[in-house]
Amino acid sequence: MNRLRHIYLFAGIVTLMLGLTACSTQKNTAGSRRYHAIPAHFNTMYNGQVAFDEGVEAQERGHTDNYNELLPMFVVADAKTAKIGKNNFETAITKAEKAIKKHSIKRKPKKPQGKMSAKEHAFYNQHEFNPYLKKTWMLFADAQFRQGNFIEAASSYNYIIRLYANDPDINSVARAKLARCYVLLEWP
Repeated sequence: MNRLRHIYLFAGIVTLMLGLTACSTQKNTAGSRRYHAIPAHFNTMYNGQVAFDEGVEAQERGHTDNYNELLPMFVVADAKTAKIGKNNFETAITKAEKAIKKHSIKRKPKKPQGKMSAKEHAFYNQHEFNPYLKKTWMLFADAQFRQGNFIEAASSYNYIIRLYANDPDINSVARAKLARCYVLLEWP
């Protein structure tokens, strides 16, 4: 009985080791994409989003309008308001950086033999294969914007536009937010 227990324990450890090495970001398989999407979404991204939401709430509560002056289009245009919730936005940025560093899959998967459909061709022309990193990049840039770092946020939005050039949904949102940065920087 004791020997059988050792065999099961050894088999479990070997299976675990094989499973962990098979889910590397250097391999782009359906399993590795699913594996890296789950912790990116439910661990780092969730905690970063909670910190970001708390920071936004603190900024909204802490901002007071001065009705004797022209009201700002965005509350973060006021330097005092941009300082509120800074720690929360730093946490969101740190969590987004961690998710991007640990779960980004940039390696192209192996192409199938023969003709590919338009959908398959678009899939193989992507630059990022983890589906949850779109939201992570947007969280990263939005947290920079909320801190009042408009140049850094504009740079991040530009990167998102280039990285997800084939995704019109994320691309259009990033372009609109980039324009928002340019308005606050008073760039033409």
